[in-house]
Amino acid sequence: MKPSAGTASVLGMNRIKMEDPPTCAYIMLGSGCRNSCLFCAQGSRGKEENCGKDPKFLSRVNWESEKDEKVLQAISGKFETGDVKRVCYQVTDSPDVFEEVLSAVKKTKKLCDVPICVSITGISEKQIDELIEAGAEKIAFSFDAANPELFAYIKGRKWEDEWALYEKTVKHHPKVPVIHLIAGLGETEKEMAESVTMFYAMGSHVSLFAFTPLPKTPLAGRKQPELSSYRKLQTVLYIIRKRKEIFEKIILPQVENYKNPEIQNENSQKTMPFTGETKKIENPENVSPWNKFFGLKKVECEIINQCEFLLSGTDDAEAEVMREKLIISESGNLLEKNNCGKNIPDETVLMATDENGDCGDCFTKTPELFDKTWLKHDIFRFEDDKIVFNRNDEVFLKKNIPSEAYQTFGCADCNRPFYNEKPNQTPYNYPRVLTKKELQNAVELVFG
Repeated sequence: MKPSAGTASVLGMNRIKMEDPPTCAYIMLGSGCRNSCLFCAQGSRGKEENCGKDPKFLSRVNWESEKDEKVLQAISGKFETGDVKRVCYQVTDSPDVFEEVLSAVKKTKKLCDVPICVSITGISEKQIDELIEAGAEKIAFSFDAANPELFAYIKGRKWEDEWALYEKTVKHHPKVPVIHLIAGLGETEKEMAESVTMFYAMGSHVSLFAFTPLPKTPLAGRKQPELSSYRKLQTVLYIIRKRKEIFEKIILPQVENYKNPEIQNENSQKTMPFTGETKKIENPENVSPWNKFFGLKKVECEIINQCEFLLSGTDDAEAEVMREKLIISESGNLLEKNNCGKNIPDETVLMATDENGDCGDCFTKTPELFDKTWLKHDIFRFEDDKIVFNRNDEVFLKKNIPSEAYQTFGCADCNRPFYNEKPNQTPYNYPRVLTKKELQNAVELVFG
C-alpha cells in the first residue's frame, strides 16, 4: 500500500508540518498504469522513458510504499481517535489490481467501520457489486474530461464504455457513484457546466478538480485554469446543487408514479431522488447539448427536462411559487392553536413561555429556507462559452454563498489538501472552512 505523504503523516509514518491535514486516508494501490491519461504521471503515453513507470507520484503528491498491515492498523487507530474519517483507495489499472483492492476493502472493514471510497477504472458491473458487498460505500467514476471528444483525446478510451458502466451502476446502486471532473483540460466553461448538470440530473455528486501540469507528461506545458474561471465553475456547481434541492422537494413530489431510489448527500444530510419529470419536451432528440454529449434518447426526456431546469433555472414568478411551496412543505402546513389564541403555522413560530410552559408572547418567523434568487434564470449566463454572472446579484452572492461552495466537495470528509497546488498557492478547493476574507475574495473573482 502507498499512502500519500500527508496521509502517512496523519498515520504517524512520517513527520510533515501541515496546517490542514487530510481528514481522509488516501491510499494508492497498483504499480504503474495501463491507461494513457495525458495528464497523469502514471500514464503510458508520456514523452519520457520513465513516464508511467514511477509508482511514487499521482497528481503532484508523493506516495511511498508501506506494509499493508502497518497501514491498516494505523487507519483503524486513527479512525477511533477521529483523525481519519474516510479511506479513499486510488487504484491504478495494473495487472491483477482488482483482487488487491477487493482484499484491501475487506481487510479495512474487518478492522473498523470507516467509510470507504474506491476510485478505479477498467472493471465490470459484477466487480463493482463485489466491491460494494465487501464494504465500499462509494465508487468514483473518473470521467475527468467534460465531454466525449475530449475524453477520447485525453484518456485514450471511449466515453461510451465508461458511461454504460456508470449508467448501470447509478440505476442499481444510486447511492454509490461519485463523479470526478477536471477543469482545465481544454473544455469551455459552458461545457464543464453542462457536464456537471448532466451528472446531477442523473443523481450523482460531482467532485471538481483543477488540472495540474506534471513534468514528463504530455500535458506538462499546459497551464492550470485561471483561478477566476475555477471560482465561476464552483459557484455554478453550488447553484446547481441548490436547484437540485428544490427540484427534489417541490417538482418531483408532484409527478405521479415516479421511481424514487435515493442517494445520500453526506455534506448537507439531505436526499436526492434519482430522476423525475418537470415538463413535456416535444422533440427531445433535438435538445442540445444533452443528446450530443450523452446520447440521450426520447425515453430519457425526464433527464433532459431536469438538465434544463438545473442549468437554466426559471423565471421570477415561477421561482416565487416554488419558494412558497417549499416553505409550506417544510412547515408541514400545520396550524396549531396556542394558549394566546393565535393560529400559527407549525415550525415557523418562536414562542416565549413562562415557567409553567404556558405561551407568553409569541410571534411568527417565516423561514428563509430557499431564496428564489438561486432559481433565477439570469443569475448567470453564457457569453462566448464563458460564464458571466449578473452584476445585480453580486450583493446577494456576497451575502449568501457559503464557504462550502469553494471547499473540496464530493464524498463526505474528503478534503484533499494541496492536491492541485503548492502550499503557498491559493487553493482551488479549500480543505477547510474559508475565512471571511477568503470567502469575500472568492466571490469577487467570480465577478472579475
